[in-house]
Formats: sequence, C-alpha cells, structure tokens
Amino acid sequence: MKHSKMRHSLLAVAVAVLVMPGQAVLAQQAGEEQSENRSGRADARSRVPSERARERTEARGSKQSEKAGAARVEQYPQATRPAPAAKATAKMSAKLQKLITLLDTDKPAEVRALADEILANPAANEYERSFAAQIAGQASNDANDVA
Repeated sequence: MKHSKMRHSLLAVAVAVLVMPGQAVLAQQAGEEQSENRSGRADARSRVPSERARERTEARGSKQSEKAGAARVEQYPQATRPAPAAKATAKMSAKLQKLITLLDTDKPAEVRALADEILANPAANEYERSFAAQIAGQASNDANDVA
C-alpha cells in the first residue's frame, strides 16, 4: 500500500511537470493579449470623439460595401438570360398575402379563384404570376384535385 501511494504521488508530480510549461505559455499569451487590449483602449480614449465616430462610420460602410459586393456576384455569370427581379409590387402584395391566408385557412376554391385573377392580371409581373401559380398548385394538391 505504501508503494502505491508513492507511485500515485510520483505520477501526479510527473503530470504536473509536463502540464506546467504549457500553462505558463498560455498564461503569458493571455497576459500579452490583455495588455494589447488595454493599450488599444487607451489609444481609443485619447482620440477625439469625432475621430472615433468617423472610424466607426467607415467601418460600417466597409461592412455594408462587402455585403453589397457579395450580393452582386452572379451565381451563373455565363447565363444567356437576364436574372428575373424577384419582387412583388406594392399593388399586388396585398393580393399575394391574401392568397397565403386563404391557403392557410383551407379554402382551396377561393385560392384558385384569386390565383386565376392574379394570373389574368396584365399588371402582375413574372414573380407575382409564378407565386400565384405555385400557391394554386398547392391548393389543388391539398384538395386532391390532380386532374
């Protein structure tokens, strides 16, 4: 029993010796990061508030331009047709919303009638027509109207 306690003690010391240098390095790195953060805060405090506001505005502007640049990247740059504008007009958005509401309330006949009205409307754009056709198809499927 005396030997097993000694073995455990030696094992604990060996593990501590192996782990301690890594802990020291981590503690040193953490200390360096904290001192860098403190010096960065001191620099920020020493600047005039208008300079800080200008820097924040520039940072926001660069983030927004990055987002806009990412949105402008075309997924298929060699496509031969122009990409459709996927937006509903303000005039038709109320009808499209009503179409969804009717679909949610399980009124397939009314959905089909409103969808047909949107499809026949010459003021509806491609997005609105395709949306109405898709909802009409869902309503037909829900009503088991496969003909």
